[in-house]
This record gives sequence, structure tokens and C-alpha cells, in this order.
Amino acid sequence: MKKTISILMALIMLFSVLSVGASALNAGEPEVRTKYVGSEDVNRYSPNTTLPQSAVSSEAQINRFASSDPNTPYTFYSTLNARQKDVYNAIVNGAKPQETFEIMLSSPISFTTVVDANNEPVLTEQVVYTCAETLLGALSALMDDHPEMFWIGNFDWGYMYDGQVYENGTADVRLVGLALQFALPAGYTSWNAVKTAYNQMVQAADAVQIAGATRFEKLKSIHDWIAKRVDYDTEFAYDTSYYATSVFLAPYITVCEGYSEAFKMLCDRAGIPCIVVVGDAGEPHAWNYVKMEDGNWYAVDVTWDDQNDENGDDLIFYDFFLRGANSTEIFFHGENEAAMPFKTTHKPLGDRYGDGSIFKLTYPALAEEGYTRMLLAPNSEAIVDKSKMTVYIPEGTAMDDAFVVPDGYYGEIDKDPATILRVTRPLSFGDVNGDGKVTAVDARWVLQAASGTREFSEAQQILANVNGDQKITAVDARWILQAASGSRTLPESNVQFLVEEYQVSWLKAANKAA
Repeated sequence: MKKTISILMALIMLFSVLSVGASALNAGEPEVRTKYVGSEDVNRYSPNTTLPQSAVSSEAQINRFASSDPNTPYTFYSTLNARQKDVYNAIVNGAKPQETFEIMLSSPISFTTVVDANNEPVLTEQVVYTCAETLLGALSALMDDHPEMFWIGNFDWGYMYDGQVYENGTADVRLVGLALQFALPAGYTSWNAVKTAYNQMVQAADAVQIAGATRFEKLKSIHDWIAKRVDYDTEFAYDTSYYATSVFLAPYITVCEGYSEAFKMLCDRAGIPCIVVVGDAGEPHAWNYVKMEDGNWYAVDVTWDDQNDENGDDLIFYDFFLRGANSTEIFFHGENEAAMPFKTTHKPLGDRYGDGSIFKLTYPALAEEGYTRMLLAPNSEAIVDKSKMTVYIPEGTAMDDAFVVPDGYYGEIDKDPATILRVTRPLSFGDVNGDGKVTAVDARWVLQAASGTREFSEAQQILANVNGDQKITAVDARWILQAASGSRTLPESNVQFLVEEYQVSWLKAANKAA
């Protein structure tokens, strides 16, 4: 999948020979020439989805998108420079689909160089890099802003130039444009077939009924529709599995790229800000981020949530539905293995072409915690409306069939049938800062409280009094420091902290939240 030679070095070698195409520059000759010089292949993402593994690669650079407006989308286009936008806009505004493009740059690249034996200019390393950065940036952003343009992938490319050659063997050159020719997407026999598939896909996507009034309901509707619609291409038998067409068109066999790109297409239709994310999940993988009404971004991985039971029937999980960076899965780890936070299992890399050394996509930062501390149980019909702090549960549904409370939290209801559902987190003696660990920071806080320079809540006062004398003193701080170093064991606490509290509304029919 990744090339063994860097894109930049390959392009430098190609530009250094420049032995094909138009005739050489002649002194005083201004016309624009076009020369095709190389090709590049897109990275494709297709992990095994039986059970996730911990990702081991480094973190990508992650940018927090400036707007917290819940309706402001994140577009990769907004991260591009002017020349990259020239390429992006030319393709977006062209025919759909279209094989070849000649794109004029709003800011030509001018440089002085020498000519070779054929009187052709020899491009400098910096110019080669600028060309590669322009093309790879524009196409990386384009594929994930517009996943419906599934033919954006492998391509041949060249440059358009004019200039002046001098008698001393030097030349002033203007690179005024870039030329692109996309390869026929794998699995299609002609560009007419590509155009037919595109039109059929758009029609199928427009026909999808996205149910619900709230953003949560719409996202769950999209998530569940895709999971029910498709099967995972476990044998990688279909070349079309890497495109959004594989979700909307028969035989409905796809991989993670198809899942995530179709999910974005439907979110775009529903007016929900959504992006495709590519990276490492133990293997190359693709998933989504969506922005909720609170202005925060949450992760959705329909691929991993789409499973089958022992009879081959659909079994839809929500372990990876609206999760935060620190959210841990419930079902997707071995019995004797610790649950892993999302930021550990899913590493965003942004490398659509090559190793990402020339251009990487950057992503908004995830919320630390999930959209709700509760998880929907598999195949759940329950709905969460966080804006109203209300959960909607079909009548006759057991609580265990509606929600699962993540490890480290407790869920409780006040009566049966429930009218209030509470999610609480147990607190440990000594953990006065509430980070789930007993450390030297807690000891310092207790020492400050003992000296009167820090004020504790009632719960913190209970947790700080580890020696049981009903006073907060330097002795408590010393005990906590000893516990942090492993030389003392503190008593267990029965104190719990309320995380979320929801009204429960029982529904006579599923998915009819008022």
C-alpha cells in the first residue's frame, strides 16, 4: 500500500529527465506547454474487523476547529493554501465524473534554472515539492470532503509551463498550471460505467429515509441503516468495496472506507457536520467524527459496530457510537483484557497518499468523554436527548436491553418502571481531584486544604480524611503520598459522584420521542 520510495524523491527523478512531451523551450517563445511526468496511487484502508487491536503508531497532528457552533462544518478545504484550492475547485466544479483536468494556478510558480541537453528546464527540488504538496493536499482534502466523488484516487499528472531560454544555458520558467488524468477506478470497466454508478449512488442516497427529530436520532438512524444494509468484505473480493458506491449499490459488500464515506454522505444530507478520518486501528482504518449540538466532536465507527450473531443475523453494537477520546468499549475486548480508550484504539494519521510526509489531513479534537456516559445496548431502540436530559425507552424494554453503563460507572433507577436514570462514578479515598487515581497531586491538594489555602467540597472532605479522625491534616496528606507510592493501602470509599441524570420517558412505539 505504501510506496518504498518517497513521493518527493520519485518526482525529483522524473523531473530531472523530462524527456517526453512537448518540444523544448526556445528563446522568446511564450506559449504554454503541458508535460505529463509521473503518477501516484492513493492509500486504501481495509482492516480486519473481528476484534480491534491497540494501535501502535504515533499520534497525528490534531487541530481543534475554531468554531464551537454546532452547525458549522469542518471542511478540509478550509485548511488548504491558494494553489491547493485552485486544484480542488477545478475538480469540484468540473463534470462529475471527469477523467482529465488542466488547471490554471492563480499564483504561477516562477523560478530560474538551467536547461538540459534537450533545452528543457530542470526543475528545482523546491518546485518539485511545491507541485507535490499542491496536488496531494488538494486531492486528499477533496476525497474526504466529497466522498461521493469516488473516482478520485490514482492519477497521472504533469505541469503546464512557459518561459525564456538564454544563450548561457539558463532559463526563466513560469509553471502556470497542473494537469491531471485519473485512473479508471478498480472494479469499473469504463468511464461510462463510473458515471452510471455515480448517478445510481446519488439516487439511492437521496432515497434513504433518515428518521428522527434530534441529531442523536438521525445519527442512530444512519448508523443502523448502514449496518443493516451491508456486509463486510472479509475476503476483499470486491474492488468496489473501497467506495461509497458499495453501500448504496448491490451487492452491498464494503470495507471501512465504504462505511465511513457513506456515513458522511448521509450526514451531509441530514445537515450534520461530519468528517471521514483515516489512520491506524491496529491496521489501516477509516471512521468518522461528528459534531453534536453541544459544539463538541464525537467519534463514530460503524465498521466495528456492525457485527453478526452466531446465526449470521445483524447485531448492531454502539461501543463506537458518539464516543470521546477517553471512552472505553464494553464488548470489544477479551474477558481478561482491560477496556481501551478510543484514543488508544484509533489513531488519526491523515495520510491519504504515501506516508504523509508531503501532506497530512488534520482533524478537530474529540471531546474527552462520550456524548453520554451511557451506552446503548446492542440492537437497542432507546434514544438519548441530551439537550432535554431525557431518555426514551420503548415500553416493555428491560433497562439492561436499553443501556449499558461503562466500566467504572454505576447506573441506577429510582423505581420500576423508572422515572429517573442516574449514572454515577464511585470515588476513591485519597482521590480528591477526581481523576480516578491517587497521586502526589492529591496529597498536595490535601496539604493545601489542611493549611487553609484550598477549599474542599463536602465529598472532597470525606475523601481527604483517609485516617478517619474526622479532620483534614498533614497526616492525611502523608498517607495519600504513601498510597501513591504503593507503600500504603487506603480504605475503600462508598462515596459516589453524580455524572448524569436523565428523565425516563416510556414509549408506546419505538423511536417516537416527543
